[in-house]
Amino acid sequence: MAELFRNDKLVAVLPPHLDAWSTTPEPVISVVRKFSTPYSTDFGMVEIQLPYRSLEQIATIHSQSFDKKIYIFNADGELIFPVLTNTSAHDMNTLKQLKQHIREKTLSNGVLNLDGGSSLISAYTSNYLNWTTVLMDDGVTLQQNLRNYRLTLLMIGLLILFAVVIIYHYAIGRLIKPLLTLTRTVRSVSLNNLTFSPVIEENRDYDEIMILNRSFEKMIDKLKLAINTEYESRIRSIEANYSALQAQINPHFLFNTLNVIAVHCEETDSMVAADMCYRLSEMMRYSGSSSPPTATLADEIKYSIYYLELMKLHYDESLLYQVSIPDEMTLLHFPKLSLQPFVENAINHGFDTCLPPWHIEIDGQFHGLSDWCIRIKDNGSGFAAEPLEELRNAISAYRDNFMEGKLVANLQVSGMGILNTYARLLTQFGEDFYFDMTNLEPKGSQIVFGVRTTKEGNDISS
Repeated sequence: MAELFRNDKLVAVLPPHLDAWSTTPEPVISVVRKFSTPYSTDFGMVEIQLPYRSLEQIATIHSQSFDKKIYIFNADGELIFPVLTNTSAHDMNTLKQLKQHIREKTLSNGVLNLDGGSSLISAYTSNYLNWTTVLMDDGVTLQQNLRNYRLTLLMIGLLILFAVVIIYHYAIGRLIKPLLTLTRTVRSVSLNNLTFSPVIEENRDYDEIMILNRSFEKMIDKLKLAINTEYESRIRSIEANYSALQAQINPHFLFNTLNVIAVHCEETDSMVAADMCYRLSEMMRYSGSSSPPTATLADEIKYSIYYLELMKLHYDESLLYQVSIPDEMTLLHFPKLSLQPFVENAINHGFDTCLPPWHIEIDGQFHGLSDWCIRIKDNGSGFAAEPLEELRNAISAYRDNFMEGKLVANLQVSGMGILNTYARLLTQFGEDFYFDMTNLEPKGSQIVFGVRTTKEGNDISS
């Protein structure tokens, strides 16, 4: 007992032992308090016993179910709890290392390497008894719990993500679907198809998509109106241009033909003059009628031959002509008096400075409605270089204005000449129409015009 109170200690704790005062001894833990007299003489002591089973009830707390171990050591590093009976070598080495750390006061909370392995340690030392309680865990259960927590959090995260994706898809789908439908409808609209069917339900809330839909619908309506107005304006301008060009033909033609008749009446008898008047009346009836404004190529050839016959009566046998047009080509529609001005130009300007006989040839080639041409050749003096260049520039400018819709500028074209006839033919056949004028060797000239979709502008092949 004296060893318990060495170093003048007043309180001592006895490790688990059998209760010597009980008739049925059981393990107890005793706390002994010594009392002394004022003269440092031992007076007596008081022992308080705690049943060991009470300590077991407090210290075990389901430690095995959590793979944890609880040890209680006194100040000297002696094991107070639990009382070990069958202890493995591993546990003994662990206890030995724990005792060493407690004695050296180096035991702390955290990870501690014990017997070749790592364990989680939580230690607490009582200030009253100097007992150290150690809670030790090998970390397997903790790691398993952490894995379970991670897996649980991952599953919860995936479920939340899945729910968010579903909600996002549903919400965005309701917002984007009308916009995508509107986009497809907008893309389907073109100048060839200006139909626009509303894609938004009338019972839809008043939102941005509906505003966009209605705005586009109004824009299409305005575009239709603008196109129709522009189309009608251009048609009227073209009709006015055509009428102006056509109106220039009759006085000019009548003036020239009457001069021929007057000259011939002075030189011949009245029967020839009657025949010329008959032919003239037929030509005036043909050119003077306003409806329809076009005629077949067969009619154009017929009345061009009438004109050539009138000129032949004037020039006797000095003027020869030849016409070769395929039958399938005679049904093409031309503006009235489209060929006669070219023939007249050859007679009036091509033959005035050269000696007869004079020859005029009209031939055609037909490969379909989109590929045909007509050639008018003469053996006259040909085109002078400077007037030919000016005429080509005027034709090019007229074509550019026509393609750009500058019809008012083209209304300035006047006269009965080649440019006037070109303007009427371009108005009839559009941008696929081509036209060319060249001089032939050793003399003469050629005018070629037609339609060919594979060519652009006035480029042609011989």
